[in-house]
Amino acid sequence: MSDENSKYQTVTQIENLITAFKNCTLPCCKWNHTAHLTVALYYLIHYGEKQASDHLRQAIQSYNAGIGIQIPDSGFTWCVIIYR
Repeated sequence: MSDENSKYQTVTQIENLITAFKNCTLPCCKWNHTAHLTVALYYLIHYGEKQASDHLRQAIQSYNAGIGIQIPDSGFTWCVIIYR
């Protein structure tokens, strides 16, 4: 497992990611696939399946705005696949 994919293994690491994401202090280069999946799982656990989607969509849009990404030009495409 690469260093990039092993970052979020402890509660502290996950909480730090979530805090940086919510505060818009997570560098754009750190907002990678692993971070996306970790944040999505966090939202599913904390909000449940029905509410997680709305909360996550709003959070991603806030994060993008907070780091200066202009929407809809870049930075946000809402596509979610839910397996049951």
